[in-house]
Amino acid sequence: LEGRPEQIRAANDRLIALAARHPALMPIATVHPYDGSAALRELERVKARGVGVLKIHPHTQKFDPDDPRVLSLVRRAGELGVVVLMDNANVLPGDSEKLFNLALKAPKTEFIFAHMGAMNFRFWNILKAARTAEGLFGDNIYFDISAIVAMVADWPIEDEFAWTMRNVGID
Repeated sequence: LEGRPEQIRAANDRLIALAARHPALMPIATVHPYDGSAALRELERVKARGVGVLKIHPHTQKFDPDDPRVLSLVRRAGELGVVVLMDNANVLPGDSEKLFNLALKAPKTEFIFAHMGAMNFRFWNILKAARTAEGLFGDNIYFDISAIVAMVADWPIEDEFAWTMRNVGID
C-alpha cells in the first residue's frame, strides 16, 4: 500500500473502532515505511489513539528492511513506546540477518519477529553470543513462534528448535 496513506489511515481507524467496541481485542496498526513523513505522522496518530503495536511486513508490503526509511520509522516507534511486529518467515536468504541488523540499529525499539525465522530458526542462536558483546545488543528482540512450532513438531529438528528457544530466552 505504498503511496496510499489515506487508505492505510482508514483501515487503521476501522481496527481501532472495532477494538473500542470489543475491549478484548488489541488493535495493531500498520503504515508503509516508504511513505516517509506520512508514515511517521500516522504512527504518531495511532499511538495517540491507544495503539501499542505496529505491524510491518517486508514481503507483502514490498520494502527492504535495510532502507533508511524503515530505520527512521522503527526508531520513532521506539521513541513512542510502540512495539514493532515484523514478519520473519525468512522467505529470502538473508531476511533474518537484515532484521537482526535493524534491531541493532534501533536498540530502543522493541521488536517481535513473527515465526522466529521459520526454517532458518537456527540463525537466532546468534543472540546468545550477541548478549556477550558489550554495547552491541539492546536485548530488544522477541519472537512469535506461530507456524514454525507446527512445522517442526514431530520432526527430527524438534529438539533443536526447543534448544534454540532456550538459547534466545523463554519469558
